[in-house]
Amino acid sequence: MGFKTASRKFTKAADCGMSGCGQPSAAGDLATFSVNANGGFDLTDASGTARAFGFKGVDGQLAIVIVHTNGFMVARHPVARALPVVGFTNAYQFLSDLGELHAKHVRSGHGISSAPARC
Repeated sequence: MGFKTASRKFTKAADCGMSGCGQPSAAGDLATFSVNANGGFDLTDASGTARAFGFKGVDGQLAIVIVHTNGFMVARHPVARALPVVGFTNAYQFLSDLGELHAKHVRSGHGISSAPARC
């Protein structure tokens, strides 16, 4: 994912999943974005307009969550990461707000205690 604020248009994009990324999208298929008066952004492409919200992760990287009629997707720069080593620990927290039902705040983490000799 890349974008230029002057043109308000994405400069590159590709569909990515667990097994990698496909071919980059054609320049004419890239979305444009504009500020939404209610917060966030509106992304517009050939399929229509969707709401989008930018978040900066704890790693300092921008992620854009795009909400559309079939669910949501996340756009961000691909980052090559190494597998964590034995002894690595991580902590995180998140808040789930389900409106009138309830809110749940979770503090958790994980650690790598062993790894198979061969994956």
